[in-house]
Amino acid sequence: MPLPWSTELAGRIEEHVISSDLLRGNPLGDPYERPLLVYTPPGYDDAPDRRYPSVYVIQGYTGHVAMWRGRSPFRQPFPETADAMFARAEAPPAIVAYVDAWTAYCGSQFVDSPGTGTTTPTCATKWSLGWTPGTGRSPMRHTGRSRASRAAASAR
Repeated sequence: MPLPWSTELAGRIEEHVISSDLLRGNPLGDPYERPLLVYTPPGYDDAPDRRYPSVYVIQGYTGHVAMWRGRSPFRQPFPETADAMFARAEAPPAIVAYVDAWTAYCGSQFVDSPGTGTTTPTCATKWSLGWTPGTGRSPMRHTGRSRASRAAASAR
């Protein structure tokens, strides 16, 4: 059973801030600089030439990136669950980027709307797409998108 306060990851999560020209000057005055949490799997530093697929995970409507670390009784946060899957080799290793899309109205920058200033299709994934830790450790092509009840992920 997971501890109620935290667990040590087999991989690691780095905190970054990205700047988005697509969000600069948006009508809601939402920040164009956004937090980005980036998970790298166990063994990432051991093979500096290895390339990894990336999965971009986005929170649901009214969510923000810090909520991924939220805890509730008897439930492991998603980043820890994903890390455990990578550590047990139940999934191929991947870079996982947790993207923030909070708006002034609790909305989502993932919704393309002139009201939020995000008129580029799949805006939030486009302004974060291409970011990889260390430069170039992930292929630069979009291969699919998946939607789930709590979040959507865009894999490349």
